[in-house]
Amino acid sequence: MSRTFVRSQEASAERLRAYFDQPLEFSRYLAAERLIANAGLSDERRAAVLAALVEAMVAGGGQDKNDGSDGAESDGAGTSARA
Repeated sequence: MSRTFVRSQEASAERLRAYFDQPLEFSRYLAAERLIANAGLSDERRAAVLAALVEAMVAGGGQDKNDGSDGAESDGAGTSARA
């Protein structure tokens, strides 16, 4: 009985964490998009960087929470700022 309760609480905590992490994750993507827009990139380069950002968003949805989303987002934004 206690094991079931603990599992239920872990699942609830995970869902609650995802609920509050989503706006933060979205704000990071918006910040990366702003950096890309203000980087003065050519249209072709900006399209490539935006494509990489979208791929990171789609592929990293579950991994970002476990691996640290700062690293995934900063790669997309850092690439745009350096390019």
